Amino acid sequence: MHNSVKRTGPSAVALNGDIYCHIIEQLAASPFNSLLSVSLVSRDFYRFTTVIRFRVIQISPEFELHLLKRLEDNPSLLSYVRKVIIDPSYVIGEDAEEVERRILEKTLDLLPRMIYLTDLRCHIVPGMVRKRTLGEGQILSSLRRLSVNSIHTDESWRHGIPWNSLIELQFTYFSDILLDVVDQMHSLRSIKLMGRAPPLSKDHLGVKRRIAEFLREVPSALEELDLEELTGDIPVSIFARFGRSLKRLRLYNRGNVWSRSVLSPEQLDEICAGCPHLEELLIDINRDGDWPHEILDKVAQFPRIKTVTLCLEVGPSAYKCVKPYLSHYTSIELYKYIASQRTFGPLAELLVTVDPHGYRACPGFKSGQYMRTYKVVPCRRLKDAHARGLLDVRSSGIKGYQDDEGTEAFYGPVGGNTEDDNVIAALHEEHCKWLSRIQLSNRVI
Repeated sequence: MHNSVKRTGPSAVALNGDIYCHIIEQLAASPFNSLLSVSLVSRDFYRFTTVIRFRVIQISPEFELHLLKRLEDNPSLLSYVRKVIIDPSYVIGEDAEEVERRILEKTLDLLPRMIYLTDLRCHIVPGMVRKRTLGEGQILSSLRRLSVNSIHTDESWRHGIPWNSLIELQFTYFSDILLDVVDQMHSLRSIKLMGRAPPLSKDHLGVKRRIAEFLREVPSALEELDLEELTGDIPVSIFARFGRSLKRLRLYNRGNVWSRSVLSPEQLDEICAGCPHLEELLIDINRDGDWPHEILDKVAQFPRIKTVTLCLEVGPSAYKCVKPYLSHYTSIELYKYIASQRTFGPLAELLVTVDPHGYRACPGFKSGQYMRTYKVVPCRRLKDAHARGLLDVRSSGIKGYQDDEGTEAFYGPVGGNTEDDNVIAALHEEHCKWLSRIQLSNRVI
């Protein structure tokens, strides 16, 4: 008599949906063939693979029109879509503009049928957007996050977006439609705006005035505010009006030491008093032979701050580096200085970077040794690390501006006369000599 083997574990059929989704989400981060292979395991895996595969639609070189065609042919797939990213700018060739137009129009035509769409990110040139993107009465009712370069001020967008339900809003080019609907934005929690005039327009001051007006009228309890190229143009009293609800504030401008605005100690005082619950702060600072200690002192006084990012300027020319030079060693010194001025506990994280936008004004900066971001955190790998004030420091290059892309450098524990302290001090000395030789020889980095 044949004795069958009794199963002791649950069958695949018994797995619940959350477990299926977790397995497939992990595979989705792998090469696309992995997802195709697992879909052949069973009907359940095929069903959940399809759900995950169409949860996020990104118009990318691999799929673009092929993917859109499948959605058109199988309307039931549209109900799986939660996030759409439209960015056809990679298209090249003589017919690039026509291909971009087709991709855009096909995607926008499908949007109203994505009944569970919550996140739309449309990164296209404003002039490419059709004047009518949504039909009469069509509403993206489930939308909660909207990130676009710009949109036209017309009735289709005005009535097609559930402005009263949005929790996140990002615009590259400010649209006046925002002023018309600002009184509806009671749910808004995150805003990111850039002080740029649209292409072919030079009304930069007008754009900044309208952004200030918009921020004065936002009725929600905002938690996150991210403004680019607006420092010095938006009164800090506007930030303070969000009061205790504001948790994350990021303010940065492009440019070098001569061309960008930075916050004054008095302005930081006003923000600290008005927004005492800030947990994350990103600001620009300028060096002039020394660190701006008055600014650092004010940063240290934010009572609940956990993460601070300092964006340093590039030099006034492509072969003049600004002192003090940024390195593992100086980033540790900055952390220790800010920590010494605090009375509310240590920072969870300090990031220091050369202005990630300003380097474009100085195309000579191409060295991975210069264009790096340094991250300093308290060391948690040793039991007595906190008592000894030990830290870990990690650096990474800005993409496209390092000699060995994808590499990082890590040192720790440091900050307490450790072996790695001697290493980063020696690296800093070598780095300073290297930059000095470049400036003396007048060579472009």
